[in-house]
Amino acid sequence: MLKGNNKKTFTLLELILSLGIASLILAVLITGFNLSFKVYKKVRETQVFNLAEFLDKLSSDFLSAYLPLEDEVFRFKADNTSLEFVRVAPFRVNLRREENSDLRRVSYYLTLQEDGNYILFRVEKDFFSVGKEVKEKILSSLKNLEFSYFDGKGWRNNWDSVKKLPSALKISVRLREENKVFSTVIERF
Repeated sequence: MLKGNNKKTFTLLELILSLGIASLILAVLITGFNLSFKVYKKVRETQVFNLAEFLDKLSSDFLSAYLPLEDEVFRFKADNTSLEFVRVAPFRVNLRREENSDLRRVSYYLTLQEDGNYILFRVEKDFFSVGKEVKEKILSSLKNLEFSYFDGKGWRNNWDSVKKLPSALKISVRLREENKVFSTVIERF
């Protein structure tokens, strides 16, 4: 006796079940890709926001730089990756009668990480106090940072003077996640 069709085939139920499972897997994958894209976008926006915050803070510091006398303690000393100077702090009311001055020593410098990227730090301390300093991480995951200083005639890679402040400061930054260089100039009036 010959039986009917002996071929192995899928039933309609098996076919619907496999399509449902495939749809579910595809939905999970699409959601995962969408979420990772949103995280990447947020990280990128955060880095650009931190860069804008850094430029604002550096601009404020640089524009309030102070060289009152030809004295070594007030030296404006800088190279293409770091700078240190004295600035006048913004006016504040001192209700606690603390012995703080309005002069601050400010420095910006880079530290190399193990992954080859840099971290930019800012250190501020009261000019006359010993040991009281505030160190903060300004930018992380930098590929490159360069400072240039305008002397009225041209740009220089370093500045070391007790007599004259730079007329302008040029900052060029390359973030780890970006393929372009962000650059700006801060001019003293």
